[in-house]
Amino acid sequence: MGKKLYKKIFTMMFCGILFMGVCSTAKAAEVDYWEGMESQLLEDEVESEDIWQNMMRRGTYLQKGHCKISNEGNRVVKISGGTDAYQTCDRIVATIYLDRYVNGEWVPVTSVSASKTNAYTANCSKNVSVTGGYYYRARGYHTIHEGNTTESAPSLSDGIWID
Repeated sequence: MGKKLYKKIFTMMFCGILFMGVCSTAKAAEVDYWEGMESQLLEDEVESEDIWQNMMRRGTYLQKGHCKISNEGNRVVKISGGTDAYQTCDRIVATIYLDRYVNGEWVPVTSVSASKTNAYTANCSKNVSVTGGYYYRARGYHTIHEGNTTESAPSLSDGIWID
């Protein structure tokens, strides 16, 4: 009777583990398009810009993406940027994010986006009132859709100090 009891317990445990494995859901991994890119912390600069340019023309459509942050004074920063294509495309998108540096990490604050159809460029900008005593940076994500093809690239400014 001892072996049968162990066999039942083992079978129930195995079925339980199998059931939990089948029923559990895996969280989709978030893609960090800016992985491996770094922002320097600039104390004496009033603006910072990053330009991603397709120098070797690896893609067919995406030519350039850029993002910029500038100190407009009175604790207002301007984030701006754009996406450029080599030719008119079905849809072109520029999304620019504003991040604040808090306790050693960049934290998203806000964003602005532009999407244009049958165009070769999309640009956007936004003035944002911010809290002084922090570094702020701009991040850009640039996407072009043409037919079944999608090309994209990130851009990342350095952080500027806002008093």
